[in-house]
Amino acid sequence: MLVVISHLLIRIKIDGDSIYKLGEKFGCDFETEAVDLLEQAAALDLKVVGVAFHVGSACSSANSHIVGLQQARALFDHEAKAGRGMSILDIGGGFLSDRTDRIDQVTRGGEAVNMIYMNDGLFGTLRYNEPWHTVKRFERSTDISKNNLEKTILWGPSCDSTDRVMQNLDVMLPRCTPLDWLVFTTQGAYTYGFSSYFSCLEKPLTRSVISKELWNQIKDSKFFRPEEFITEPDISSPLPSTLPSITKSTRISISNNTLKI
Repeated sequence: MLVVISHLLIRIKIDGDSIYKLGEKFGCDFETEAVDLLEQAAALDLKVVGVAFHVGSACSSANSHIVGLQQARALFDHEAKAGRGMSILDIGGGFLSDRTDRIDQVTRGGEAVNMIYMNDGLFGTLRYNEPWHTVKRFERSTDISKNNLEKTILWGPSCDSTDRVMQNLDVMLPRCTPLDWLVFTTQGAYTYGFSSYFSCLEKPLTRSVISKELWNQIKDSKFFRPEEFITEPDISSPLPSTLPSITKSTRISISNNTLKI
């Protein structure tokens, strides 16, 4: 039997006067999301052992770290009161200089923004986009109609805070779940060729799909075997995962009352 034991950190976003603002992509909102996430983790029997934040790379606002520490303290207190407790604080990086005369001017202006984290991005097949490119959610025949579109930010899977897809376009999408697919306009011949293994991510997998008209034209060709054709496949089913496999150091097996790591 294989048992994997995971301890988690909750990451909060702390914006600062930084060159690379990691809070645009990473971390939950302290005021509206952090406590709810801790409670949800507890309900799922997930062990949260600490808080993490990163004020952004090359941060010149020293007060950002103070805010991060204060908010982390509040979450530590919440977990202690709930009888769970935490023991780790990860304050990231971003330390730069002694200049503290500038403050963070970035706000969302009270506007709700939907953010979707995808398994493809700028370092995969979605590096380039044109003004006519579009994206929509794949609609299944069993879907209940949901036409509520929201302004949406599309993030790629890498550790790069600039890994944002279609940043120069207005993206409007409904709320999505991890089981949904996003359908992008044809990207071009070199899209896959420019993909990389940045952040240790595998290159995106591909699935060939043709129209019924073309299928009818070539299905009896001597150049193809019958087993190479699948009639009406479920293209909404997921491809194999491209996430890195679990390393041996995190595999734990239990047999005959003996724990092996």
